[in-house]
Amino acid sequence: MSRIPSDHATVTSHSLAVDQVGRTSRPQLPLDSVAPFELAPGAVLSLSLLGTQSYTQLAQTLAGAPALRSAFQTRRLARVEEPTAEDNRLADWIDGAGLAAGDRVVFDVLAAGHAYGLRAPGERVVYDSPARPDPALSDIAEKFG
Repeated sequence: MSRIPSDHATVTSHSLAVDQVGRTSRPQLPLDSVAPFELAPGAVLSLSLLGTQSYTQLAQTLAGAPALRSAFQTRRLARVEEPTAEDNRLADWIDGAGLAAGDRVVFDVLAAGHAYGLRAPGERVVYDSPARPDPALSDIAEKFG
């Protein structure tokens, strides 16, 4: 597993605004400013939060843009229809950083279509780049949920 600093030439960074899901207090990070985003809602991605590898299933905003709404310890939890809020590492990261709707975060593309990271603006992070999942195993996992 290689390590990649957030300021490395191979990392592409995008500024995202923290938003809320409709009129709820649940946070989301719309990816509409990351154009074109190469994955469709439902895709499971590797997402690093404070150097901790998590997994997220790409969601959609009410306007139809791709968005991050959660992050979990395993790919299986990321695919669960209604995981418990206590397991949501993304919400914990947003709360722990003292972020609210309208605040900015940095979305780093480590390996397009596979690995991403989040950090506070101005913060330098060294990411562990996870290995790409075996496509055959991913297909089987998606088939059986």
